[in-house]
Amino acid sequence: MADMEKVEWFGPNDVNFCGGTSDDAVDLLSFPWPDDSRTVMRVWFDIEHDYRVRTVRFSMPGRMTASEIRRFPWSYWLETADAFAREALVPGRRSSARFPQAASTKAVREAEKALTRPSSANVPGRPGRPGHPDEHYQAIADRYLELRSKGVRNPTATIAVEQFVNRNTVAGWLRGARERKYLPPARPGKPG
Repeated sequence: MADMEKVEWFGPNDVNFCGGTSDDAVDLLSFPWPDDSRTVMRVWFDIEHDYRVRTVRFSMPGRMTASEIRRFPWSYWLETADAFAREALVPGRRSSARFPQAASTKAVREAEKALTRPSSANVPGRPGRPGHPDEHYQAIADRYLELRSKGVRNPTATIAVEQFVNRNTVAGWLRGARERKYLPPARPGKPG
Protein backbone atom coordinates (compact mmCIF):
# COMPACT_ATOMS: atom_id res chain seq x y z
CA MET A 1 0.00 0.00 0.00
CA ALA A 2 1.38 3.39 -0.94
CA ASP A 3 2.24 5.97 1.71
CA MET A 4 -0.25 8.40 0.21
CA GLU A 5 -3.07 5.98 1.00
CA LYS A 6 -1.91 5.64 4.61
CA VAL A 7 -2.02 9.41 5.13
CA GLU A 8 -5.75 9.42 4.31
CA TRP A 9 -6.41 7.28 7.39
CA PHE A 10 -5.26 9.97 9.79
CA GLY A 11 -7.53 12.71 10.98
CA PRO A 12 -7.02 16.03 12.70
CA ASN A 13 -6.84 14.37 16.15
CA ASP A 14 -3.98 12.05 15.12
CA VAL A 15 -0.39 12.98 15.89
CA ASN A 16 1.53 14.18 12.84
CA PHE A 17 4.71 15.53 14.48
CA CYS A 18 6.69 15.04 17.71
CA GLY A 19 9.64 17.11 18.81
CA GLY A 20 11.67 17.50 21.97
CA THR A 21 12.64 20.75 23.67
CA SER A 22 15.50 21.69 25.98
CA ASP A 23 13.21 22.02 29.01
CA ASP A 24 12.24 18.30 29.17
CA ALA A 25 9.09 18.83 27.15
CA VAL A 26 7.66 17.13 24.10
CA ASP A 27 5.66 19.04 21.49
CA LEU A 28 2.99 17.19 19.52
CA LEU A 29 1.09 18.54 16.50
CA SER A 30 -1.93 17.01 14.81
CA PHE A 31 -2.55 16.63 11.13
CA PRO A 32 -4.07 19.86 9.77
CA TRP A 33 -7.76 20.54 10.34
CA PRO A 34 -9.78 21.62 7.27
CA ASP A 35 -8.82 25.26 7.93
CA ASP A 36 -5.09 24.30 8.22
CA SER A 37 -5.07 24.87 11.98
CA ARG A 38 -3.67 22.17 14.26
CA THR A 39 -4.17 20.69 17.69
CA VAL A 40 -1.06 21.38 19.76
CA MET A 41 0.03 19.66 22.97
CA ARG A 42 3.17 20.27 25.02
CA VAL A 43 3.93 17.72 27.74
CA TRP A 44 6.62 18.37 30.36
CA PHE A 45 8.22 15.29 31.92
CA ASP A 46 10.09 14.74 35.17
CA ILE A 47 13.04 12.83 33.73
CA GLU A 48 14.47 11.87 37.14
CA HIS A 49 11.21 10.22 38.25
CA ASP A 50 10.57 7.68 35.49
CA TYR A 51 9.29 10.23 32.99
CA ARG A 52 6.25 11.23 35.02
CA VAL A 53 4.10 13.86 33.40
CA ARG A 54 4.49 17.17 35.23
CA THR A 55 2.42 19.52 33.09
CA VAL A 56 0.32 19.41 29.94
CA ARG A 57 -0.61 22.40 27.82
CA PHE A 58 -3.25 21.75 25.17
CA SER A 59 -4.84 23.90 22.48
CA MET A 60 -7.38 22.88 19.91
CA PRO A 61 -8.86 24.78 16.94
CA GLY A 62 -12.32 26.21 17.35
CA ARG A 63 -14.37 26.29 20.49
CA MET A 64 -13.09 23.92 23.16
CA THR A 65 -16.12 22.43 24.88
CA ALA A 66 -16.27 19.83 27.64
CA SER A 67 -17.64 17.35 25.11
CA GLU A 68 -14.72 17.96 22.72
CA ILE A 69 -12.21 17.57 25.56
CA ARG A 70 -13.84 14.28 26.66
CA ARG A 71 -13.73 12.88 23.12
CA PHE A 72 -10.11 13.84 22.57
CA PRO A 73 -7.81 10.74 22.35
CA TRP A 74 -5.80 11.64 25.46
CA SER A 75 -4.25 8.22 26.05
CA TYR A 76 -2.99 8.01 22.46
CA TRP A 77 -1.38 11.46 22.59
CA LEU A 78 0.17 10.92 26.03
CA GLU A 79 1.49 7.47 25.04
CA THR A 80 3.05 9.04 21.96
CA ALA A 81 4.64 11.81 24.04
CA ASP A 82 5.92 9.26 26.57
CA ALA A 83 7.43 7.04 23.85
CA PHE A 84 9.13 10.05 22.30
CA ALA A 85 10.39 11.34 25.66
CA ARG A 86 11.94 7.97 26.55
CA GLU A 87 13.71 7.89 23.19
CA ALA A 88 14.69 11.52 22.70
CA LEU A 89 14.91 13.16 26.13
CA VAL A 90 17.42 10.79 27.71
CA PRO A 91 19.78 12.92 29.86
CA GLY A 92 23.17 13.28 28.19
CA ARG A 93 21.86 11.84 24.92
CA ARG A 94 19.32 14.33 23.62
CA SER A 95 18.09 13.30 20.22
CA SER A 96 16.55 15.35 17.48
CA ALA A 97 14.34 12.44 16.41
CA ARG A 98 11.04 13.65 15.07
CA PHE A 99 8.72 10.70 15.70
CA PRO A 100 9.38 7.46 17.58
CA GLN A 101 9.00 4.28 15.56
CA ALA A 102 6.86 2.62 18.24
CA ALA A 103 4.37 5.46 18.22
CA SER A 104 4.11 5.68 14.43
CA THR A 105 3.63 1.91 14.20
CA LYS A 106 0.88 2.13 16.82
CA ALA A 107 -0.79 4.89 14.84
CA VAL A 108 -0.79 2.72 11.71
CA ARG A 109 -2.26 -0.23 13.69
CA GLU A 110 -4.99 2.01 15.11
CA ALA A 111 -5.78 3.32 11.64
CA GLU A 112 -6.01 -0.23 10.25
CA LYS A 113 -8.40 -1.19 13.08
CA ALA A 114 -10.51 1.87 12.33
CA LEU A 115 -10.85 0.76 8.72
CA THR A 116 -12.16 -2.68 9.70
CA ARG A 117 -14.85 -1.45 12.10
CA PRO A 118 -17.36 1.34 11.60
CA SER A 119 -16.44 4.42 13.57
CA SER A 120 -19.14 6.44 15.25
CA ALA A 121 -16.68 9.37 15.43
CA ASN A 122 -16.85 9.82 11.63
CA VAL A 123 -20.64 9.59 11.47
CA PRO A 124 -22.39 12.94 11.57
CA GLY A 125 -24.96 13.34 14.30
CA ARG A 126 -25.15 13.97 17.98
CA PRO A 127 -22.05 13.63 20.13
CA GLY A 128 -21.92 11.05 22.89
CA ARG A 129 -22.53 7.36 23.15
CA PRO A 130 -24.20 5.59 20.24
CA GLY A 131 -27.79 4.43 20.72
CA HIS A 132 -29.07 0.87 20.88
CA PRO A 133 -29.93 -1.19 17.79
CA ASP A 134 -33.56 -1.75 16.83
CA GLU A 135 -33.38 -5.33 18.15
CA HIS A 136 -32.86 -3.95 21.65
CA TYR A 137 -36.02 -1.85 21.48
CA GLN A 138 -37.96 -4.77 20.01
CA ALA A 139 -36.86 -7.04 22.89
CA ILE A 140 -37.79 -4.42 25.50
CA ALA A 141 -41.20 -3.92 23.87
CA ASP A 142 -41.80 -7.70 23.76
CA ARG A 143 -40.89 -8.06 27.44
CA TYR A 144 -43.08 -5.09 28.37
CA LEU A 145 -46.10 -6.57 26.52
CA GLU A 146 -45.44 -9.98 28.09
CA LEU A 147 -45.41 -8.52 31.59
CA ARG A 148 -48.59 -6.49 30.90
CA SER A 149 -50.36 -9.61 29.63
CA LYS A 150 -49.43 -11.42 32.87
CA GLY A 151 -51.00 -8.63 34.88
CA VAL A 152 -47.79 -7.11 36.29
CA ARG A 153 -48.79 -3.69 37.61
CA ASN A 154 -45.43 -1.94 37.04
CA PRO A 155 -43.64 -3.60 34.10
CA THR A 156 -41.21 -0.67 33.75
CA ALA A 157 -39.83 -1.22 37.26
CA THR A 158 -39.71 -5.00 36.68
CA ILE A 159 -37.65 -4.58 33.50
CA ALA A 160 -35.36 -2.13 35.32
CA VAL A 161 -34.63 -4.75 37.99
CA GLU A 162 -34.07 -7.45 35.35
CA GLN A 163 -31.70 -5.26 33.31
CA PHE A 164 -29.87 -3.74 36.32
CA VAL A 165 -30.67 -0.20 35.21
CA ASN A 166 -32.63 2.77 36.52
CA ARG A 167 -36.39 2.90 35.96
CA ASN A 168 -35.93 6.13 33.96
CA THR A 169 -33.58 4.30 31.59
CA VAL A 170 -36.27 1.72 30.87
CA ALA A 171 -38.82 4.52 30.37
CA GLY A 172 -36.49 5.98 27.73
CA TRP A 173 -36.17 2.58 26.07
CA LEU A 174 -39.95 2.24 26.00
CA ARG A 175 -40.21 5.72 24.48
CA GLY A 176 -37.74 4.58 21.81
CA ALA A 177 -39.79 1.43 21.22
CA ARG A 178 -42.92 3.56 20.75
CA GLU A 179 -41.08 5.81 18.28
CA ARG A 180 -40.16 2.69 16.31
CA LYS A 181 -43.80 1.51 16.45
CA TYR A 182 -43.02 -1.62 18.51
CA LEU A 183 -45.55 -0.41 21.10
CA PRO A 184 -48.81 1.51 20.69
CA PRO A 185 -48.78 5.21 21.57
CA ALA A 186 -48.93 6.01 25.26
CA ARG A 187 -52.22 7.32 26.63
CA PRO A 188 -52.23 9.49 29.75
CA GLY A 189 -53.36 7.49 32.78
CA LYS A 190 -53.48 4.18 30.86
CA PRO A 191 -50.74 1.51 30.80
CA GLY A 192 -49.43 -0.01 27.62
